[in-house]
Amino acid sequence: MRQPLPVHPLAQAQPVHQIGRRPLQNPGANASKHIIGRGPLHDDDVQPLGAQQMAQQKAGRSRADNGDLRFHGPVPLMSCPASSGADGACLPWLCQHIDWTIQQLLGVMSTAVPTFYLYGEPQRAVEAGFVHVESLDDRSRPSEWTIQPHIHRDLNHVILICEGGGAMRADGDTVSFDAPCLLLVPAGIIHGFTWLRESLGWVTTISDSYLQHLLSRDDDLQPLFRAPHAVSLPPADFAEAEAAIQRMARELAWSGPGQRGAVEALLLGLLVQALRHAAPGDAGAASSGRQARLVARLRERIEQRFRDRDPVAAHALALGVSETTLRQACSHVAGMSPAAMVDERALLEARRLLIYSNLSIAEIAYAIGFDDPAYFSRFFTRHVGRPPSDWRAGGGGASRSS
Repeated sequence: MRQPLPVHPLAQAQPVHQIGRRPLQNPGANASKHIIGRGPLHDDDVQPLGAQQMAQQKAGRSRADNGDLRFHGPVPLMSCPASSGADGACLPWLCQHIDWTIQQLLGVMSTAVPTFYLYGEPQRAVEAGFVHVESLDDRSRPSEWTIQPHIHRDLNHVILICEGGGAMRADGDTVSFDAPCLLLVPAGIIHGFTWLRESLGWVTTISDSYLQHLLSRDDDLQPLFRAPHAVSLPPADFAEAEAAIQRMARELAWSGPGQRGAVEALLLGLLVQALRHAAPGDAGAASSGRQARLVARLRERIEQRFRDRDPVAAHALALGVSETTLRQACSHVAGMSPAAMVDERALLEARRLLIYSNLSIAEIAYAIGFDDPAYFSRFFTRHVGRPPSDWRAGGGGASRSS
């Protein structure tokens, strides 16, 4: 027999299944909108995407968190063998030195950007079916309406802004938004928020394995969590979204029959709303299931190997398709070439390191797979429009509105 769904520790002070009760005693909290619920949703159908398999699949993914910037086994710093006259010995030494540099980068990044379970809570293992709903002001009000940059290793956010607005900083870009809207934040993204005071809303948090299970239900949903973005909602759809999240919070607060199905239906409805109101560049065009799956596999491979700067032919061979097939799928699904997708991922990592580390431009170049720092600077300038040193001095990417 299934055990009752556990309630989040922060909610123990008061019952969470009644609207109008205040499970947290934050000064000024809006009791009529203060509901918390959470729980793992168990389903045999989700097992192929269970926590163990997802952990294995994501062991090399740098998107997952700063910890995935590691190389296996520390490499000690050593002098170049070429200095003692060994011809051709510099290349292995350089590779080892780059590995060591990334080890140091791990320490720098871990200090600069904290990794949390839920915001402010120590990192711990995420249950495969974890879903959590809480009021926006639960953590934002005590933090003076500023959420500092941080990472969730295996948790995604769907945030409904009911009143107010603010700005989201995500991987170097700043997105301004006003209510009503939805904010979609993928797992592994460095993000933070500055809210307008007294903003109201709901934060829904979903484990990465369970979100992938939901997205697999409809290929059109796949692009939603490729990057963080804001989705404006018309008034009628906003009211529907808020009602769905309130129902979801109530479902998560008890263990009645059909709970898993009810929560899954509500989540899918929320994702469909986001898809239908997202800008075309945010959600991407609808695509065939086979092509979407191929591009998803390529993205996973790029996450694991983008520092190797593999050519398109190597990716196609590893995925078991021709280069032509891979190029066509990427063009249709992602709107760019496979090479552009690799460059995009390298640029994302470069922007992260420029903002959140003190590494030099040369060290960043080596850390993301470039042998020549000068070539990296030209590469960055060509794609971003400014040299990396200027971009860093300016504080990162340009602002945009939802």
